[in-house]
Amino acid sequence: MHGALRAAGIPAELHVFEAAPHGLMPPGTPEDEQLLQEMHHFIATDCPAP
Repeated sequence: MHGALRAAGIPAELHVFEAAPHGLMPPGTPEDEQLLQEMHHFIATDCPAP
């Protein structure tokens, strides 16, 4: 999906978490905090309020 978006000229980022379980990270782990920060950044920069 990431490659297809980039090939179509759509800005996209791919984040890979080594040995991550399917779905979200366990709450309170450093990986969970990093994922939450990245989600907040995406929302703040790419999903402006109407």
